[in-house]
Amino acid sequence: MGWFLDFLIFFVVLIAGSVLFNYIAAERIVGRKAARRNFRYATAWILFGLLSGFALFFVIQLLGRYGWISFYILSAVAISTRWISWFFRKQEVGSLLADVGRTLKSKIIFWIGLIQVVLAVIQTWLFFTPALNGIPEYTTLELEISKLIFWWSFASFSMALGLNKLEFRENGICFMYSLIRWQRINSYAWETDKLNVLTVRFKPRFPLSPGFTSLPIPAKHKEVVSRILAERLPGKRL
Repeated sequence: MGWFLDFLIFFVVLIAGSVLFNYIAAERIVGRKAARRNFRYATAWILFGLLSGFALFFVIQLLGRYGWISFYILSAVAISTRWISWFFRKQEVGSLLADVGRTLKSKIIFWIGLIQVVLAVIQTWLFFTPALNGIPEYTTLELEISKLIFWWSFASFSMALGLNKLEFRENGICFMYSLIRWQRINSYAWETDKLNVLTVRFKPRFPLSPGFTSLPIPAKHKEVVSRILAERLPGKRL
């Protein structure tokens, strides 16, 4: 059980570090008020994710090497499906009203994705180096290939998210390969402590999902965005 305790400590430290980094980044991007609001919802999801992660870990361990192979392949398929499906879903967004461009959040995700690409390259190098002399006994060729597929899918999708732009379209707001339709939006407001941050409240698709998002709008686009919101969401400004 010594290895499991070490893994548990590492996992908790990693999660705690990620939460702290995300909060600091969010405070810089959308302001303290919106960052604290996001943190309250994120905390509940983190706890849920931890419990689900541990349960999934034990299930994978029971299934042995085929459990990890299934996990890596299914995760890669889910990531790729989410990415590829957007090219079909984007046909529903309508004509472009305003192209806000890449936000600070997108740029941070891009750099995180770049780090993941480096990790994927390292994983690829580690795969081919021993592969020349034979696969070690503690692993299998199938497991190592599935791991590479997962790493490259994850890294590619993160890079794509980082390059994605915030757009206001005829049928809604597009950001991070998702569409918030105008009909789903209940209200919107400009944050008082960060005047260029737009907070949109909408009907969530899934239970427990946060029904809001905070979007930093560059000053040069704020007037155009305000006009679009006034036209598309009359009477819904708080």
